[in-house]
Amino acid sequence: MSAPVLEVNHLTIDYSLSGGLVHAVQDVAFRVGPGETLGLVGESGCGKSSVALALMRLLPQAATVEGMINLDGQNLLALSAEKMRLMRGRSISMIFQAAMNALNPVFRVGDQIAEPLLSRGNIRAEAARLRVLDMFDLVGLPRARFSAYPHELSGGMKQRVMIAMSLIERPHVVIADEPTTALDVVIQDQILGMIKDLQRELQFGLLMISHDMAMIAETCDRVAVMYAGRIMEEAPVHRLLRESAHPYTVALMGAHPDLYGPRRVVHPLPGVTPNMTSLSPGCRFAPRCALRTDLCAVEPSLLTVDPDHFSRCHFALRVKAKQARQVEITRRDVNTDVVDLTESGRLVVPTGGALLRARGLSKHYTVRGSVLNRLLAHNANRIRAVDGLDLEVKLGEILGLVGESGCGKSTLGRLLTNLEQPTTGQIELQGQEVHTLSRQALTARVQMIFQDPYRSLDPRRTVKQVIEEPLRAHHWGRHEAAEKVAGALNDVDLKPAAEFLERYPHELSGGQRQRVAIARAMVLDPSLIVADEPVSMLDVSVRAGVINVMLRMRERLSAGFLFITHDLSVARYMSDRIAVIYLGRIVETAPTESVLTQPSHPYTRMLLASVPSTNPGRERVRLTGQASSAAAIPSGCRFRTRCPLVVARCVEEDPALRETSEGHWTACHLA
Repeated sequence: MSAPVLEVNHLTIDYSLSGGLVHAVQDVAFRVGPGETLGLVGESGCGKSSVALALMRLLPQAATVEGMINLDGQNLLALSAEKMRLMRGRSISMIFQAAMNALNPVFRVGDQIAEPLLSRGNIRAEAARLRVLDMFDLVGLPRARFSAYPHELSGGMKQRVMIAMSLIERPHVVIADEPTTALDVVIQDQILGMIKDLQRELQFGLLMISHDMAMIAETCDRVAVMYAGRIMEEAPVHRLLRESAHPYTVALMGAHPDLYGPRRVVHPLPGVTPNMTSLSPGCRFAPRCALRTDLCAVEPSLLTVDPDHFSRCHFALRVKAKQARQVEITRRDVNTDVVDLTESGRLVVPTGGALLRARGLSKHYTVRGSVLNRLLAHNANRIRAVDGLDLEVKLGEILGLVGESGCGKSTLGRLLTNLEQPTTGQIELQGQEVHTLSRQALTARVQMIFQDPYRSLDPRRTVKQVIEEPLRAHHWGRHEAAEKVAGALNDVDLKPAAEFLERYPHELSGGQRQRVAIARAMVLDPSLIVADEPVSMLDVSVRAGVINVMLRMRERLSAGFLFITHDLSVARYMSDRIAVIYLGRIVETAPTESVLTQPSHPYTRMLLASVPSTNPGRERVRLTGQASSAAAIPSGCRFRTRCPLVVARCVEEDPALRETSEGHWTACHLA
């Protein structure tokens, strides 16, 4: 590697809190060269974001930082606050995780991007404006959006604004902290591709922080794996994937469902991360490691496995050799149909007759006045969120519903749970029309798991009260309800239940909160569960545990699931069938493996091509044209404005969903 543009040595970060001294980061070292991307991966709480904020000198006053951060020959930790302020943006910048929280809602986005240029005082307003417009071109934003406010932009556009802000002064190092977490798979793919294109053009060093190993595999040159404040392994990305030399790295990859390899059980990491206020001596991963021995009572130093590969494990060479053999076996078996999912119950629950049917289902929203003119820019006054959709969920089946943000997935979920009323169409639950059921009868049979566990639980109620509420609404006795709540907590692996009953949501981790939400949805033994992006906000290990909990609950209840997601890797792992939705209508549905191995709609192929994978060589499908919206659905085929295969018939005729092979239905003239 050429001389590094960023070099970090012996970085240690402690937080002085009321509960004691938190040793968040200890003795971290790495370097990044010009034009190089270093991935920093690990579970939530491992210290990744603390490292990023330390590089920017943005840590709170409670933090104590030691070590060296050398950027362009200057130790950032030794600079005065004023000199560091001048370095931000010009020499080092950051793309934050949540674009909506990072942008000021009362300022136009063009002015926010221009602000660092104007604050230096050496450029005129018109020159700054031209620089911003050039940056709009570079990141793929329409120049007309210069005067837009953040709330007038989509999630992908807001993230592009954040990238433009971070690059406006052409810094030498850019830190990207989970830059695509809140974005759907297509926008994520576009954003990551754009970042790499900009990096090739501008040659800045990039520190990519994530817990998604597949995304890291496709964007990074080297990877550093963090656990409990320490770097456990560092290697070139191709070597790390083939020959991981630390049990923690192997466990992280084993917790990630793969879209392209053999279908296998994913395993959450056992145990919990250590308490960073009272760390035990020895290897920090030892309490969760299957290889631990008495030798692990001594903390290992970084062992050189290869000249460019380092591992903090006493058994690094053994782990590397075993992982290399396993990768070779996986590659040989990658095209087989052998599926080992019996541990999770995926193969032991037969599907039955129709549980739920939706026919001609539509939900249109009316927009009036100036809002209409700003958002739609045409004469229509309806947003057709769900538009003539047909759907069926069978008894005991998990139907995965996939598509981009804004395609109508969540609206459909709310319609099926009677949280919204359809504009047209009907919904039948085991032969009964839903609108004829009383609210009590419907909630006993249909429940919903929401996306955000931080917002779906009442912060003023204990775990016991949250789960008990639907039981009390259905007139369960106090004693029977208490037994049912304890059983529900045990079912979702919150054991022993007595330890969780009196806790409040703020006393739980994200994964624990989502398990409470699942327990609440399952406590009435419903026949249909609508799960709306239930694992999108969780890191890879917690996500594996939560989806396995849902699979076990499906087996116990023989319930049907509508599993809404934009992550096709998770959909593949969870689902018996997949339905692909685009602009409010199903465009393809089939058994899971049929959709993934023989997609017959161009939109499905585009979604599959956008999913990152740890396996190299995936097919790329680039879009042509502009995305349509539910406020302006085109005539004919609704996907034609983006389809690379469009013909004259697609403009004139809206394709119906038809069976193109046994059990495989597609709405495409060219299927």
